[in-house]
Amino acid sequence: MRILLIPAAVVLMAANWVVDYSASHLTFDAVQEGTPFTGKLVFEADITFDPKTLKGTVIVVTIPLKQTDAGTSDRNETLLTKDFFNVGDYPVATFESTEVVTTDKGFTANGTLTINGIRKPLSLPFTLKEHGESADVVGETTISRKDFNVGTGEWADEGTIGDKVVVKLNLVAKKV
Repeated sequence: MRILLIPAAVVLMAANWVVDYSASHLTFDAVQEGTPFTGKLVFEADITFDPKTLKGTVIVVTIPLKQTDAGTSDRNETLLTKDFFNVGDYPVATFESTEVVTTDKGFTANGTLTINGIRKPLSLPFTLKEHGESADVVGETTISRKDFNVGTGEWADEGTIGDKVVVKLNLVAKKV
């Protein structure tokens, strides 16, 4: 008779989460010619996460850039061009976590953000409030558009388009 021992880490696997997209938002704050504006991003997220152990955590966010809403039709059309998101060559942006760590204020998802085929490290601090089998996640980080060749050519000057872009996440998800 053989006895199989299964390590506790395998038994205590992280939970999968399903995002409620109707209640969740991924937005960005930017500045054009000195005027702030907020844009909205459509996204899909695959999340495996256990806030108690953090073992087995995987977060992958995919953003179809063609669906970006920057508040005006002119801005939306411009964002699709080679000078910005270059959706002909790079139709999606992605974030893939490499680790999630506990912090004084909650958690930080460290990983790689890819826009325009350019991969850069990104840290996204976030808070998590669980309500039974569901949770609210709120996070915010700042990126440099220039790091990803967003806003080149006539748009490169920071007087025209500010370099810093604040990305905000407000997510509602349920454990499955």
